[in-house]
Amino acid sequence: MENWVWLIAAFAALWGLQSIGTFRQVQHYRAMLGEITKTYADGFVGAGNAQGRLRKGVIMLLVASPDGIVRKAMMMEGRSVFARFEDCAELVGRPVAELVEGAPFGADAKGRNEATAKAAQQIETMRADRRAKGLEGLAVAGA
Repeated sequence: MENWVWLIAAFAALWGLQSIGTFRQVQHYRAMLGEITKTYADGFVGAGNAQGRLRKGVIMLLVASPDGIVRKAMMMEGRSVFARFEDCAELVGRPVAELVEGAPFGADAKGRNEATAKAAQQIETMRADRRAKGLEGLAVAGA
C-alpha cells in the first residue's frame, strides 16, 4: 500500500512541475509577442504552429513591414517546456507571399515549413483586409 502512495505523490509532483513549466512558457510567448508588437507597430505579426506526434513542435512568429517584407522571424522548436524563441535570420528580408507556398527550410523540415506558411498566411490575410479598408499596420488597428 505504501508504494502506491509514493507513486501517486511522485506523479503529482511531476504534474506540478509540468504545469509550472507550461505557465512559464506561455509567459515567455506573451512577452515575446508584446515586445514585437511594440517594436514594430507599423507592420504585421503572424503566428503559426505545427505539431506532430513524433517530430518536434514548432511555433513561428513573423513580423512583416507594410509592404510585405519579413523584418523579424522567431522560432520556438522543441518537445518540452524548456523550448524558447530564437531568431530565424534566414527568413529576414524575404517577401511574405513567397513563404506562404514555399518551403524555406527545405523538404526535410516539414514542421518548420508548415508553421512558417501559417504565420505568413495570417500576415497576407491581414494585409489584404487592411488594404480593403484603406488601413495599414498594427498602429492603425489599435494593437
